[in-house]
Amino acid sequence: MNLSFGGPTQRQNKKKNVLFVCVENAERSQMAKGFFRKHAPEYYEPTSAGTIPKSHINPLAVEAMREIGIDTGTQKPKELT
Repeated sequence: MNLSFGGPTQRQNKKKNVLFVCVENAERSQMAKGFFRKHAPEYYEPTSAGTIPKSHINPLAVEAMREIGIDTGTQKPKELT
């Protein structure tokens, strides 16, 4: 996968925030955050949140991501505020 992101200019030397949102913040948005963190340049900071977050990430989603080399096991669902 080759993601093309514009590099930071001298005026843009701080990290850019990217937000992934789904309802429970227990699967899709957490997986998207994991993919983005792996493939995006380091000057992007991914965050995920949900409108009605669960207490933990779905273990099947964590296992699926681990199978492809992305660890999402330490991520926690957060409320979108």
